[in-house]
Amino acid sequence: MPYLDRPLGLLAQGLRNARIRAGLTYSQMAGRTVGFSESTLKRAASGKTLPTRGTVIAYAHACDTEPGPLLKAWEEAVEERRPLRPAAPRIRKIRDAAALGAALHSLHVKAGNPSCREIDKRTRSSPGIIRVPRTTAHQILYRQRFPSSRTQLKALLTVLGVSAAEHAEWLQAWSHANRQRPSDRHADRTRKDQLQRRITHPRLTPWFGNATSSSGTTPPTAS
Repeated sequence: MPYLDRPLGLLAQGLRNARIRAGLTYSQMAGRTVGFSESTLKRAASGKTLPTRGTVIAYAHACDTEPGPLLKAWEEAVEERRPLRPAAPRIRKIRDAAALGAALHSLHVKAGNPSCREIDKRTRSSPGIIRVPRTTAHQILYRQRFPSSRTQLKALLTVLGVSAAEHAEWLQAWSHANRQRPSDRHADRTRKDQLQRRITHPRLTPWFGNATSSSGTTPPTAS
């Protein structure tokens, strides 16, 4: 049971009270939303994890409740958790893949750490965005993979509660980071080529000019 005197506990209590007043089961509530499962709504009111902003809004609408007070409680819960979130660069200052990865990881934490399975479900059921499989979501959010396209990034932003008005800034950051990637790939290829040459062509002692053999003697010359 969450501490009711803490912001997350107060948010959970507010969500549960809204459902009780509406007289709905979580299954009925899920049927009144788009892209939010019964388990997601139930977890939002558990007080154990911080739900996304979008989940709070969907929960309120399902209960025919004004979302304003619940969103205020959600913002206070987010603020309480702020010191625990990993530091991330400002979106406008992102210029490379590492910075974008850090920002996405931080966004995931801020959104309440929804599971990658849940992210997969949300992207499948939400209109207007593409599906992001759970393995792909995991790799992107844990900085193992760069988002393959602006469309893929937009899907993640949507299900992690980023408003449409903020998408442009993120997509611009993706463009900046993506422009740096070809040189990164070229550097990787160069390193691989150098390694392959060392493996395929072991260092040979040059037999020209004034070179000496590995034993320190001058190599024979043609008569």
